Amino acid sequence: MVWPPACCWLRLRRRRLKALQFEETGYWLSQLVPAKLEFRKLDEWRIASAQIDEQQALAATANFGEVDTGLTSDESGQSVRCELLAVAQAEQPAIATAVLAAAELLRSAGGVLPAQPGVLLPDIGQKFAELEQDHLTVRHGLLAVPYLWSGKTPRLEEDDRLTLICQLIMLTDAEYEFAVEHGVGKLQDKLSTEGIDPGNWGR
Repeated sequence: MVWPPACCWLRLRRRRLKALQFEETGYWLSQLVPAKLEFRKLDEWRIASAQIDEQQALAATANFGEVDTGLTSDESGQSVRCELLAVAQAEQPAIATAVLAAAELLRSAGGVLPAQPGVLLPDIGQKFAELEQDHLTVRHGLLAVPYLWSGKTPRLEEDDRLTLICQLIMLTDAEYEFAVEHGVGKLQDKLSTEGIDPGNWGR
């Protein structure tokens, strides 16, 4: 798999916007994902999940776009929001747990951590133990350009905002430490060169 480069094409700015209807986001996600999505509510979050094939499952937020992490588009000046998505060779509850942990961390950061490619999210896999998923060796997150659509990022445009998909890649302790020391770009090159599958959460 060829990893798309991490990029930072957005600048920081905060704005108040009208709420996006969940039905609109759900419909948009349903058109993008090549599998039937099931939607449910977990606390205040709405989550979409799907079984892509016998090995791979998917989970995505469906209302994280309501969280302002301080981004605007350089091109249009619109507020930029995102929905978080993860694909893995793991059970759906584990994938959903990671996605929601990433959403919680980004929201609690209050704009200090922008939801854009290249951002590292430490320790978001801590709750795997509660799910009795001890075989999973990934513990940290990395936001990346989604590779499901050949490096093209899906966009949902409205008058006052632009919503994108941001993919959550889970990292082992060693991979996270490498990214912190050498940079995300170097880590992506290393994983690609070594043929490491980021969807294998038990690597």
